[in-house]
Amino acid sequence: MGWPRDIAHIRYLIEVGIKHLVTLSAEKRPPNLHAVPQISWTLIHIPEFTAPSVRQINQFIDICEKARENNEPVGVHCWMGRGRTGVMLACYLVKFYGYAPERAIDHVRLCRSGSVETYEQERIVVTYNDYLCSVKK
Repeated sequence: MGWPRDIAHIRYLIEVGIKHLVTLSAEKRPPNLHAVPQISWTLIHIPEFTAPSVRQINQFIDICEKARENNEPVGVHCWMGRGRTGVMLACYLVKFYGYAPERAIDHVRLCRSGSVETYEQERIVVTYNDYLCSVKK
């Protein structure tokens, strides 16, 4: 999703059941989250038009794993909700649904056109898949 820029967006996230919000852009933090105890918030700063590191992807996946154990939905956003967010969503599909990297990227792009914007971002999804395969051995 794109940046939730005002409190009405935060209220909507609460209404649809979001319990955890992950922000990927330090410059686009949601407003007034200190006044909204219903949502836990995490910042994983990834500069715009760059790819996250495997460590940052794992940080996001750890949040998702804990939330899944409690059946708690997670929202994730950057500024426009395409590049960095698209990478995290593709990696989520690779990790939890066993998608091949290319299929995961295609699926995210089908749902949100223009997602995973750069070659570097595409490559990190492949790298993350390779990482998962190496730790399974």
